[in-house]
Amino acid sequence: MSCKRIVATLMLPPTLWLVSGCYSTLSVRTDDLTPESDIKGNIKGVLTRTGEDISFDESGFIEGDSVRAEVDDQPYSISLEEVAMLKVRRFNTANTVILSLVVVGMIVAGSTIRVAPQ
Repeated sequence: MSCKRIVATLMLPPTLWLVSGCYSTLSVRTDDLTPESDIKGNIKGVLTRTGEDISFDESGFIEGDSVRAEVDDQPYSISLEEVAMLKVRRFNTANTVILSLVVVGMIVAGSTIRVAPQ
């Protein structure tokens, strides 16, 4: 097996993992939040009660009764009372496991076919 093919084989799984949708974005209504609510995932943006859709540069977080993040490289804060929904990005374990098994199977099958006697 050539060096290029080995490098390509090693780079395939991480590349597929990055572009495969191993993350999903959920909308969480703020009416359903309680002070004890644990937002599992990264807050990627908010939808305000006035209909404005705001996306964050990096992950935001809830601090007290407001959401804090950066928008256009500037600190941003909005009261939870003004927010209708949080856009939360979560890691999708099931998709990742299935994708990993498929990729490993493809690599094993390709190696077996390549090594099999002619």
